Amino acid sequence: MEKTLKMIQSVSSSCTKIDAADVMVSVDKKDLHKVCEALYKDGWDYLINLTAVDNVENIEIVYHISKSADMEKFMVLKTNTTDVENPIIETVSDIWKSANLYEREAYDFFGVRFLNHPDMRRLFLRPDWVGYPLRKNYDNTPNEGIPSKVHDMDACEDVPSITLDRHGEIVENHTKLFGKNEYVVNFGPQHPSTHGVLHLRVSLEG
Repeated sequence: MEKTLKMIQSVSSSCTKIDAADVMVSVDKKDLHKVCEALYKDGWDYLINLTAVDNVENIEIVYHISKSADMEKFMVLKTNTTDVENPIIETVSDIWKSANLYEREAYDFFGVRFLNHPDMRRLFLRPDWVGYPLRKNYDNTPNEGIPSKVHDMDACEDVPSITLDRHGEIVENHTKLFGKNEYVVNFGPQHPSTHGVLHLRVSLEG
């Protein structure tokens, strides 16, 4: 692990060792993507988990990483943002494919948006859900702010994302989930294979 730590420090001057075993390090969010790229190239190709933590004064993102060639190797990488009102962290979904859904989950429950992520829709909750349930300031008053009406399916097909323009400013983007030439089929909400009420819209291949 000492070799890995030195490699991270060569990429990011903000790297801080958190524990004596060298398995937990923290980096500044501006260095996160290049550190993750370096780790992947060094064989850290397995993103076990990605989650967020609300520390009130900041929002922390925690990455548990291992090597598929040596699963006994394990490390924890952390970064954070102090902008708790509009937390934004750069995506690593272009490095580890599994981060795609992990980052959507972090957005759904903590409100963290990931720069350059291709699909920043909520993962579990409806698009009209108010607030982020795992934030410490979330209003969990029973029945308060919970959508009760059937929502517009078209709203579920709006795919938001955020990128930077050439001036470094945040740009809000919106695309459609399905293209004009795609054949879309409604699946459910009542279907034996779903074992419950579930409405899906799927695009067929072929």
